Amino acid sequence: MDWKTVKNGGRILIDAKIPDGKSVRITNDLLKEFLLQFIRASRKFYEFAGEMPFEYKEKQLNTTVFSAFSNAGDIAFLEQPVTRRCETNVGKNGWLDYWVLYRNTVFLIELKHHFNALATPSIRSDGVAKWKTAAMQVQSVTNLEDLCGNVNGIVKLALMIVVNYEGSKDINKLKTKNSKELRGVPLDQYKCFVRDLSPSPNWSATWHLHPALRGRREFQGGRCEIYPTVDFFALADVI
Repeated sequence: MDWKTVKNGGRILIDAKIPDGKSVRITNDLLKEFLLQFIRASRKFYEFAGEMPFEYKEKQLNTTVFSAFSNAGDIAFLEQPVTRRCETNVGKNGWLDYWVLYRNTVFLIELKHHFNALATPSIRSDGVAKWKTAAMQVQSVTNLEDLCGNVNGIVKLALMIVVNYEGSKDINKLKTKNSKELRGVPLDQYKCFVRDLSPSPNWSATWHLHPALRGRREFQGGRCEIYPTVDFFALADVI
């Protein structure tokens, strides 16, 4: 794993461990391009609004994620109707967050969004639960012929974006506010997340934001938060 600099965005580290097989290179290429497009879209939003789109909830994050997949892929569709396998073995109708076509491969994607304190050495239990839910939801999709047609490959993809924050009533106590390089804790935390998530992600990345993008968000009561790093975890099942 090597750090890469993203112009005006910060630095990224990608760890790709998807087992060798059909569509693996295509999957790695899509996820890398998605990450770069996500950073570009977030930076543009920050330059206009002074805040990041991932500072809010999953519904707000969806706009940036969809834009990134639209730019990275050939075609992207939001809230794809699907049929899911359930305990009674009777098909149950539902929706999948994203359907993406890229280089004649269809990606079926379920997204989760989570916040974690930068000082926390491990991911919270609710984050672990969200990850398991995403993996279960995407794996339960059964109507693949209806969704994919005549393509070269199909990939079921669970994706979770973890926003790491520092918070205090004293802005001067936020250690990562102006640090040019984030060392130690953020990277150790990312590695712990990879270790703690089950099922284990087979693709992950961490984005250390450029200091100019780490604006603060103020809350009632005087508390401030900044968001110096964002982690991305994916479990790709190449069919």
